[in-house]
Amino acid sequence: MSSKKWWFLAAGAAVIVLFVIIVAATLTLFFLPDVKPYSPFGRKIAVLDIRGGITSSEGLIKIIHGYRDDPTVAAVVLYVDSPGGSVAPVQEVYTELLRLKDKNKKIYAYMSTLGASGAYYVACSSEKIYASPGTATGSVGVIMTFTNVEGLFGKIGLSSKTVKSGRYKDIGSPFRPMTPEEEALLGETVDDLYQQFLDTVVEARRPAIAAKLKAENEETPSRYRVRRYVLKYADGRIFSGRQAQELGFVDELGNFQKCLRDVAKEVGIKGRPTIVRKRLKEKSIYEILFGRVKTELLGLGDSGPRVEFKYSLY
Repeated sequence: MSSKKWWFLAAGAAVIVLFVIIVAATLTLFFLPDVKPYSPFGRKIAVLDIRGGITSSEGLIKIIHGYRDDPTVAAVVLYVDSPGGSVAPVQEVYTELLRLKDKNKKIYAYMSTLGASGAYYVACSSEKIYASPGTATGSVGVIMTFTNVEGLFGKIGLSSKTVKSGRYKDIGSPFRPMTPEEEALLGETVDDLYQQFLDTVVEARRPAIAAKLKAENEETPSRYRVRRYVLKYADGRIFSGRQAQELGFVDELGNFQKCLRDVAKEVGIKGRPTIVRKRLKEKSIYEILFGRVKTELLGLGDSGPRVEFKYSLY
């Protein structure tokens, strides 16, 4: 075949490929109007998904750092649908979000179906918290649970022997009852973690609650007055989104789209903003079920008795 024919064939193929790309792009934009092409230019809004139990901070912090280092990200919106999680990961994510604010990036939070306990703690890092009227939120408090399998092991003929270096080394063991002294000791730690949670909520919600109290004919409320107000409701109770907004624990009622529009306006983005959304790798059904059986039913971690403090709904 002559080189001239090869040239015509190559040109024809290129035209066909270009035509297919144009048609595909047109159809995508027509049927998926929310899809916007990535651009390294212009200001964007990033979404950080806080979904499910917060048992690890590593993945979320990696995403936060990516948004932090991207100069085109003007704001981050937290999409929260979580019952909370373990104390340390919750605090670690919260701290990294505060550092993100230090980079002059706005943070807003939208709580979807559930934004309770540690998830509410994380949302307190934002400048504004949005919720739907029916969102379940609140549940400010600390919980730790233990499962005792001593009776079960006895019935099936199993026993456990522990050799320890100190009297409290096996505190929380599922193979023996907890003593009143151990309960009191753990109670002191739970109370300290609760005070940390309380401090976070008071600091985050002080402007909104102070404004609410002032509108009710109180003089300019002190931090101590705001703390007493928060303490009244920080007993683990759950609010609807509307109740939380009336009490000053949520700023605005509205959906996720309203939150996006408001933050775009706040940072000066005109028109529909470009959205960046990086997601964590989801766990498999096997990992979820096996992990729950191992840690919740047996009370076991990877290396023995597990004591876990939680800012969690359950």
